[in-house]
Amino acid sequence: MIDQICNLFTKFAKYGNPTPDSSLGVIWPQYNNTSKNYMEIGEKITTGENLDASSLEFWKTVYDYAGLEF
Repeated sequence: MIDQICNLFTKFAKYGNPTPDSSLGVIWPQYNNTSKNYMEIGEKITTGENLDASSLEFWKTVYDYAGLEF
């Protein structure tokens, strides 16, 4: 995992993108407010969408109930 993180940081410093090609087996998708793409760095590097969407929705309802801006 340390090698993967070092590789990601090195590529980010060199190219401005941690995954400019698929040499790590994944391309980090650009974030947008619709899909909320993310990359999970562990033993394997994986991508996904809407990380913890249900937790986020819970806290949004708490803020709404309290009349606070989220």
